[in-house]
Amino acid sequence: MGCTDAGEREHPRPGVFDVFDQPQSQFDLLPAGSPALLTVVPNTTRSVGGTGMYEFFFARGIAAPYCVVAVDVYDRQVGQACGGGMFGGSLAEGVQFEFGEFWAKGIAGGRGTWQLNEHLTIAMEEPEVVYPAVEHILARPQLGFDVPPITDDGGGWADPADYRLLALVDGVSFYMAKTQWAGPMVCIFTHAADADGNAWGSGACGSRDIVLHLPNGSPAHFSAGGFTDESPEGWRQVTSLLRVKVTEDTADRVFSVFVDDAEPVHP
Repeated sequence: MGCTDAGEREHPRPGVFDVFDQPQSQFDLLPAGSPALLTVVPNTTRSVGGTGMYEFFFARGIAAPYCVVAVDVYDRQVGQACGGGMFGGSLAEGVQFEFGEFWAKGIAGGRGTWQLNEHLTIAMEEPEVVYPAVEHILARPQLGFDVPPITDDGGGWADPADYRLLALVDGVSFYMAKTQWAGPMVCIFTHAADADGNAWGSGACGSRDIVLHLPNGSPAHFSAGGFTDESPEGWRQVTSLLRVKVTEDTADRVFSVFVDDAEPVHP
């Protein structure tokens, strides 16, 4: 036993192994055709959570011990970095991340910095801009249909007096409100009820891109800057600020409340 203890002290087991020890589920799989599938060991990918429109995965690498892979809500791989015990990477939109097999270090100068877990630190800039379409909706007087049947302060994120109806999609109402936090932050809330009166809802906040899910699991993507490109196949453009996936055959997935820093629309 003494030799084993000494060996563990000299070569401690990396904490990230606990992530890889978990059974792989369907949610841990990278989308088909992802370039990373050629560079990681099969069956080692594990989802470690998402933020804004991005989801992050850990994997054991073929040419390096570990890889971090980022995929967006449209199932497109948008970033990858591989390395040893500690390394970092970034996405085209300016999102930065740091990986650590024991712990992830902080990101110097990062704004909107947090950890998805102890092995991955994320930093996203929070742009100091105004989004005209968002301001236009929030500036109009609040009417009766702007207030959800069940309303609170969104966990302290938003004032109920600031709610405005954004869209109604397949029986699900989407509401928008300005946050009480500093910066150009908005919250998106959903509400739905079945024939028996059972209510359901969710909410998230951010400064640009927010992903929520409908009761059937279909993801919805809100962009404060608006969409300028064509909707990807299988997605429906509900408004200039909201897209919903037409079909979804997986269960609900949880994304965090923060957002990316894609190019904003200036007034």
